[in-house]
Amino acid sequence: MSKYDETPGAGAGLNILVWRNGKLGNTVVAIPFLLALRKTLPGCRITVVAESLGAELLTYYTEINEIIVYNKRREHKGFLANIRFVMRLRSRRYTHSFHLKRFFRNAFLSFLAGIPERLGFAGGSGERFLTRTLPYREDQNIVKTNLSLIALLGATLPENQQYRFHSSEQDKNAAGDFLARNKLLEKGFVVIHCGGDTVKEDKIPAELFREIASRVHTELMLVPVFISAPGDEKAVAEVVNGLEGKVPCVIFDDRRIRVNAAVIQNAALFIGSNSGQAHLAALVATPTVVLYKDNGQAEFFIRKWLPWQEKAECVIIEPGCPAKKVASEVLAKAALFTVK
Repeated sequence: MSKYDETPGAGAGLNILVWRNGKLGNTVVAIPFLLALRKTLPGCRITVVAESLGAELLTYYTEINEIIVYNKRREHKGFLANIRFVMRLRSRRYTHSFHLKRFFRNAFLSFLAGIPERLGFAGGSGERFLTRTLPYREDQNIVKTNLSLIALLGATLPENQQYRFHSSEQDKNAAGDFLARNKLLEKGFVVIHCGGDTVKEDKIPAELFREIASRVHTELMLVPVFISAPGDEKAVAEVVNGLEGKVPCVIFDDRRIRVNAAVIQNAALFIGSNSGQAHLAALVATPTVVLYKDNGQAEFFIRKWLPWQEKAECVIIEPGCPAKKVASEVLAKAALFTVK
């Protein structure tokens, strides 16, 4: 589907393929790059390769001409499926491909598709199939690292490139219906994401989320809304069941990712693990407090993956730290946003 109204300008004649398949967070942190690419080269054609969830999120971005869904673990699994996919890419006659992750498969498929200019980061297993590279920076935010690839086209990066969220009236209405059904006021609730399968290694204990939910309700007078995305069900149930009805709370289990974003956009605050949902909160500019376990790598993850917005803070949870202390730190961070 062609959505961008192509007009003559810088980049006219360029047909660019951007690989952004991967988890939700990886898709979100690529959005400033896509916006910057369109702003820098308004005359180019942009196609994005994304997995189903990422494609759903990007559907209404008018800066993108076409979205190609690539699910390597499902319909594109296997030799013949990938050959068919390569032939599909080859028929599009792309002039450039951008590789925001150092995936061997993506670089190899672009090579097989005959894309002349393949641009990405040095150091990965697929580097041999790229024509131009930049060093990969582990010491800065991933959004800034992604944006740096614009330089490989000889273009100047637009200043202050931030997020922009595109959705539909249907998405907004669905979010509004959820708020109405549960008698939630705009900016009168806090979204909490406990994490599940996506944060197995850094799972935050349920007792900490129970304490946080209780404190934000009694001290900030916000209703806790727990996001239950696929794989989160057990973690959410453990927290909510432990509250034993003492704290009024709501579970949001809608699987539509843009509706998730729209609900978060109406929240006063987002609190959660380092996950794709935290990046959704940044996308819609909802103040965010992200919890990181002190596992020896917390500082690295904060430097690289803290959600890309001004109103994003973090709390590092030390082993054995009392739940009340963690909750106090979270509320202190939330106070920086002047939550009412």
